[in-house]
Parts: sequence; structure tokens; C-alpha cells
Amino acid sequence: ALWHSAPLAEGRPTDELRVLKLVARDLDAFERTVAGVLHAARQEGMHRVAIRAQTADAEPYRRLLLHGWRVHWTDLRMTLEDHPESRAPGEGVVWSNWEI
Repeated sequence: ALWHSAPLAEGRPTDELRVLKLVARDLDAFERTVAGVLHAARQEGMHRVAIRAQTADAEPYRRLLLHGWRVHWTDLRMTLEDHPESRAPGEGVVWSNWEI
């Protein structure tokens, strides 16, 4: 996972750790990575952790919800019928706050 905790605007408090990229080879590795991010947030004194989750990966998203994560904001992601997403199912979890 790649994250930062810099305030989004000058003068704002540093109280949220934001995950920019999260990559895991399978769901067990995904859960261990999220646990590691939460541990790092506690170590840095962060009160909140934000992960931009792509709900097209339904199972990792469902696992976050089962662990008590809440939706803070939503994005609309659209694809064309004849231009599907480039990732094949079963490739693990690849969530990114940056479009490639």
C-alpha cells in the first residue's frame, strides 16, 4: 500500500491517512495489507483512514464493509461495452487513486 497523511490544505490538521494505491495478490493478502495500513495509521496518530475502493472488485469491498468501514464519498466510473476494463478477474486486488 502507498499512502500519505499530509493535510489537503494549508493550516488543516493532519488527522487522516489516505491510501493512494493498494495492491494484493489475493484476498488474504488484501486483509493483511489493510491491517498493516491501520497499524501504521495508529503509529502516526491518525484518527481516520481513507481507501478509495473500486466496487467493481466486489469481494474486497464487501470485506471492508463487514469490518465496519463506511462509504465517505462515491465516484462514478463508466466503461464502454466494447472497451472493458483491462484487468482480468482473479488477478488479485489493484485499487488506485490514480487513473492509469
